[in-house]
Amino acid sequence: MQDGSVCVHVPSGDWRAIDHAIVRLALSKAEHDFEEARWLLAARRAAVHTRFGFATFAEYVERRLGHDRRTTADKLRVAEALSGLPRLCEALRTGALPWTAVREIVRVAVSETEGEWLVATLGKAVREIEGMVSGRRPGDRPSDPLRSDSGGDVA
Repeated sequence: MQDGSVCVHVPSGDWRAIDHAIVRLALSKAEHDFEEARWLLAARRAAVHTRFGFATFAEYVERRLGHDRRTTADKLRVAEALSGLPRLCEALRTGALPWTAVREIVRVAVSETEGEWLVATLGKAVREIEGMVSGRRPGDRPSDPLRSDSGGDVA
């Protein structure tokens, strides 16, 4: 480790072991994303940034986590939405859905439609979920027709 070789070492081994490591990392990342969202929301609500002399919460997050303003806004938007969407919150925490998928789904899911969106998006790629969400408004169901007045793509 003293020579820095750990930074350039590429693991080798059986493809199953490599895949297992990747899946393990994905689950760990999902749990990390879940925790980060919770704590960012708590920090904003407690105005932690003011305790350290930061002018804005975005500046605080940039200095602490390296997130730009847009990423911070997305993280907070999703965290707020998840506080009322327990099934999606659990899907993120357990890695059933990645952060990027949850970020898209919470644009349209509300408590009454959360279960439908969860079922409809499990196993889908993020690009597919983006397409499902596009053209819909909060409260729309995955089976609802696309809206021509939403600004999204209309089939």
